[in-house]
Parts: sequence; C-alpha cells; structure tokens
Amino acid sequence: VRSLFQQTYKDPREISNFEAGKNIVYIYMESLERNYIKLPGVAPNLERWEKEGVSFTNITQGPATGWTIAGIVASLCGIPLVTTGGKGNSMHGAKDFLPGVTCLSDMLQKAGYHQTYMGGADINFAGKGSFLKSHGFDDVIGKNELMTNELKGKSTGQGWGITDDLLLDVVFDKYKELSAADKPFALYTLTLDTHGTSPSPRCREKKVVRGDRSYKDSVRCSDYLLNNFFNQVFDEQRKRGKNDTLIIVNSDHLAMPYHKPTELERLGPRRNTFFVLGSSNTSSESHSMLGTTMDVPATILSLLGYPGKAFGFGRDLTIHESLAKQDPNFLEDLKTKMWNAMRKQFWAMPNIMDSPSIEVDTNAKNLQVGGKVYSIPILISADLHGLIDEIIFFEDTPVAYSKHSGTTIAVDNCKYFKSQLGLNDKKFCLFIKHQSSPKGWIRMLPLNSIESVSVDLNADLNMTAPAADFITASLCESANQCKM
Repeated sequence: VRSLFQQTYKDPREISNFEAGKNIVYIYMESLERNYIKLPGVAPNLERWEKEGVSFTNITQGPATGWTIAGIVASLCGIPLVTTGGKGNSMHGAKDFLPGVTCLSDMLQKAGYHQTYMGGADINFAGKGSFLKSHGFDDVIGKNELMTNELKGKSTGQGWGITDDLLLDVVFDKYKELSAADKPFALYTLTLDTHGTSPSPRCREKKVVRGDRSYKDSVRCSDYLLNNFFNQVFDEQRKRGKNDTLIIVNSDHLAMPYHKPTELERLGPRRNTFFVLGSSNTSSESHSMLGTTMDVPATILSLLGYPGKAFGFGRDLTIHESLAKQDPNFLEDLKTKMWNAMRKQFWAMPNIMDSPSIEVDTNAKNLQVGGKVYSIPILISADLHGLIDEIIFFEDTPVAYSKHSGTTIAVDNCKYFKSQLGLNDKKFCLFIKHQSSPKGWIRMLPLNSIESVSVDLNADLNMTAPAADFITASLCESANQCKM
C-alpha cells in the first residue's frame, strides 16, 4: 500500500520533453501579500497590472512556506521547506540544499536556460545562496557582490541590504544584457524595502510616499518602482520587436506579524500575490480557485506551454484543483503524516555507517559523514540502524544544547560540553555517543589545522574506555549545566 506521501508527491523528473520557451523574469515581492493591493490607493499600479495579466487571487499559505527561503522553495519546488531539524532560517550550514528534490529551476537549467538571481540582501542568509546554487542557477548575486561590482562606491541604503530603487536598476541592466544574448534565460530578484518602513530614497524624491514610516508607505514605493520596471521591460521588448518574456510576480509570503496586519485582515482572508504578465496575446484571465504557493511551479509550467502537470505537491491551477482544495485535511496531513518521509527523501539523509570514518576540518569548518559534507557547528542524530534523522546547525543557541536522541555526533565550541576535565573553550570539540549510552566521548580538535581529524565511528562509538585523545563527557542542555 502506497503511503500518503507517495500518493500525493509527484516527482517533476517524470515530466518529459520539456523544452525552452519564453524568457522569464521572476519578481519576489517581500511580504507584499495581495491584501495590500486591495487596500484603496496603496498599490494602484500593481492592481492594474494584475487585472491585465493572468492572476491567481486565492493563494493561501501552507505549512513551512511562510518566510522568504521557504516561500522561494515552495514556489520553485512545489514543497514546504522541511528543514533537517533546526529552525526555518538555520539551513546556512547545508552545503547541498535539498539534494533529493527537483525544482523548476533544475528543469529550466536542463532545457538550456541561463539563470541569474540578483537580490539586495546577503546571499548566505538562511542558506538562500546554497539553495540557488544547488538547483540550477548560474549566477547568484547578493548584497556583497553588488557592492563590489555594479554598485561599487554608491550609498546603498538600509539595514537589510540594498534599497529597491538601486536593485531594480541593476536587474533591468541585467535583463537588457541577457536579452541581447541568443540564449533563453530566467532572471530572478527579491525586493527588500517592504521588510521595513523606510522606502527607497527615489520614492521620497518623487513624492510617491507619505513619509509616515508605515509598511503601507513601503508598499506604495514598491508599487511605483515595480510599475517603472515592468514598463521598462515591455518597452525594451518593443524596441527589439519581440514578445518573448514572461514576468512572474509573487509575494514570497504573507506580511509578517510585525506588520501588524489588522487592516489587512479586515479585507477578508489573507492571500499571497501571484500573477503573470506577457503569457500570451489573449485577454487577461483571473483564477479564483483555492491554491497554495506550492502550486506555483506547476502553474508556471502551464503558462510555458506544458499544462496539466503535477509538480511536487503542486497542481496546475489553470486546469486542476490544488491538493488543498481536493482534500481539506491535506495541509494538516503534510505536518502530521508526511514530515519525516519528506525530510529523509528531500535531504537525502545518509547513513552514518555508509563510510567507515568521519572527518572534521576546523580550518574549512566542515564535517564529513556518510559521504556528505556539512558546516560546523553541527549536531547529528541517527537511529538504531545508523540512518540520520536529524541535523541541527548553529542557530541562536549552541547546537550542543539541542535536544537529541540515538547515536549522536556533535561538533561545537568545547565550553558547551560537560566533562570532569577542563576544556579549552577556544577550541572545537568532537562529541560522539552510542545509541544506548547516556554519555559519550569527547575530543578537542586543533583550530585551523592544515590536516583534518579522522575518527573511526565503528570502533569509537563502541568504546568501553576512552581511546587516545578522548575523554568521557556529555552534552549540556543549558548554559547553567555547563558551569563547572
């Protein structure tokens, strides 16, 4: 009998004969949900563009899709962002991000698209750069790269990163450059201004904002800047005598609680923005069928000329009902009945016994286990058979404080482990513990060593007395427990 996961998840690799079609410009709008567009006078340009394109007005937010990297994963891969065990933004330590998943960007790469991401924030935050590089992107450009090259010497603006006025300028320059080449392309960007209440300077200069330090003012600015950007793209197409670009406009997630969205809630059920411009020469279309961000990649495929395909947990909203519509329990079942299966398959969780040893390189800040490489600090838990079921990277607390079970491998600063001997808190420590033991063995590691440290797990997990360089120890569960 097939599991619920097997019944509902459709591997995109089963989609055959996919070939390059129109070029793609994908705009992720930070927190700019559709209810902002419904507010009178706040986003009149976006409201008009939505009516002129193919719009999807009933896109709800499923589990593990409600923050930026999760929204990007959902809209490109048709899945929720199930982490390896930590919090949503903790996946910066993953060298290979969702290796068991095929995303729309993977298919575009295979079809010959050159793919570029340009964003105003740090590309390393939450593992965004790792995800993009793992799934078919040729160029991944963030705050640091832009300030070193395209925006070198310019005042770039705000705490989260580069303001949207400057960002969209360089994105349009990139659009012109890619359009001039004889190769299909997909160009992605993520706006930033609506993360806060300080709109881009150009919006203040043009007096399109009120200066009231509200999120609505940031939306007014985004509305103005994006309207200009869309017009630039279509003007450029006309100059070239082409109609070869699909513009996808998508909120990465609903407005966050710090937006204090009471006014948005009064407008009815809160929904994500999703509309597409330039899909055809026909009149506009509006689809009100219930969907989720996970339905976006299947729907984009349809607008590229491949209708009716299932993509991950996503379905083509121009033809089919979303799984969220077909089964009212589907979104809850994702959390309660499919989470572990998704984690193991999507992250291709290895078995710690697949290779005879683990290696720690404190210079490169890497741990190699089960044939895969991860960043340290890290805590790994495995079951009785050695299959890894949880990986936690450093977040706001040391990984050594994380709840764990089973066979455990941890690398963290030495001060986070409990031992009868003093530990040098300026070094990393490797901790290993067998499934059946409440305590384990710890070894101090040389910092910035040219050579990595190799440990034979098969032998050392089953020690009855400390081997060379090891001492008896346990993980702390809190800072107080670590105080000797």
